[in-house]
Amino acid sequence: VITEISDGGKTAEVDPVTGEIIWHEPSIVLEFAKKDADGKLLGGAELKLVDADGNTVDRWTSSGKEPHVIYGDQMDGKIAADREYTLIEEKAPKGYLTAEPVTFTVETKATGPMEGFVQTIEMIDEKIPVKPEEPKPEDPKPKDPLKPMDHGGLALQPKDPAQTPQDQ
Repeated sequence: VITEISDGGKTAEVDPVTGEIIWHEPSIVLEFAKKDADGKLLGGAELKLVDADGNTVDRWTSSGKEPHVIYGDQMDGKIAADREYTLIEEKAPKGYLTAEPVTFTVETKATGPMEGFVQTIEMIDEKIPVKPEEPKPEDPKPKDPLKPMDHGGLALQPKDPAQTPQDQ
């Protein structure tokens, strides 16, 4: 009579009364991947997960090394199958725009022994666009040191010796 199935992590056991196999793998596993537009994991994003009523379920800062994982059986009933949740970025990493919230429904899939289903939720941040340098206004043409200037910076025209006093 088999009473326990073990892979070293106590994946399942046999119910001594019914003889049925009881699986201990978490039924809900959510993986949150914060990435840039090239698919690289980003660190430094401040994120939170809220339920459909707006209650905060979890809060973390992305590491940039691995996705954040939530195991439903460790969340005191805050995560449930077929319920809607929203991933919200409260603060984007330096150099990135804040992403739009990502709303999703928790899926469950029947799995067999040693088969876990992980639902992955990705949030992508775009880099803050770099503004092209605006052209500098052209410097005014250098003043001709030989032309006399009036007080307003305008060049004075020399008198034309051909002009008579009446023409002026």
